[in-house]
Amino acid sequence: DWLGRLSESLYLSDKTLSGRHESLECLSTALTSLPPHYQLVLRLRYYEKVDFHRIADRLKRSYDATRMLHDRALKRLRKEIELLAGHDSTNETSH
Repeated sequence: DWLGRLSESLYLSDKTLSGRHESLECLSTALTSLPPHYQLVLRLRYYEKVDFHRIADRLKRSYDATRMLHDRALKRLRKEIELLAGHDSTNETSH
């Protein structure tokens, strides 16, 4: 399913989420907290399986701007998931 594909692209550590059900539930909640343009680019890429050139056309952006939007959306989503799961990746690396 599309949430599974999206989850795989996030490269979250095993400590972040436990179990597939919790992972997908957390992912779904985190997605809804994103700004609409981030939600849209992720939905087009992972749910509708649209390539970046077509996403760029639909969003009326350049290819590079679309890739950057996608990368920022993933980064923000990863951060939201870590917050929901009760982990702060910045604290884990500062020991």
